[in-house]
Amino acid sequence: VAIAQVHAYNGCEHTLCVAEDGKLYSFGYNYRGQLGHGSTTSESTPRLVRALENRRVSLVSCSYYHSIVACDVGDVFTFGRNDFGQLGHGEQHAGPTPRRVGGLRHVKVLGIACGDFHTLTLADDGLVYTWGAGSFGEVHRATWRATPATEEASASRVILGRTEPPLAVSHRVGTPVLVSMNKEYIAAILSPRVTCL
Repeated sequence: VAIAQVHAYNGCEHTLCVAEDGKLYSFGYNYRGQLGHGSTTSESTPRLVRALENRRVSLVSCSYYHSIVACDVGDVFTFGRNDFGQLGHGEQHAGPTPRRVGGLRHVKVLGIACGDFHTLTLADDGLVYTWGAGSFGEVHRATWRATPATEEASASRVILGRTEPPLAVSHRVGTPVLVSMNKEYIAAILSPRVTCL
């Protein structure tokens, strides 16, 4: 199988691989179902994620215990640990099988990223959708305070540091190009400038 892209959070725990034909493979540690195989059994070699075998995966990102993938038709799926709502389904139940993030059904996603306990997507209209834990402001509008552009949020409600459903924030200062994050920080490259949040 020819691999087109690989993602491994901090180079440990588990790995997601997308083949040239868009098939998703995963392997590694699977304590919370982050491999997407419907179980918590770890895999030592790449294994096809059967729940998505009829879809063409275009983007992948993973954290220690959860994963997010976007398909070429626009669907976004999450799986794995969810005790902070980081899967974006409005609940805190772990999900070892990929499940579509309903709040993003009408959103064209250009970028995805996972932190330890939060997740985000970057849309083609400049909106950044965030959800999960927000102990350090990762999912709140305050995260964007250093940016001079206007902020706007959807009707999402923030409960105990979580957003249910995903919260949308917009810079409206450029074309979104890339999103990256780690445990506590988010970086978005908005052409022609870089914004660290």
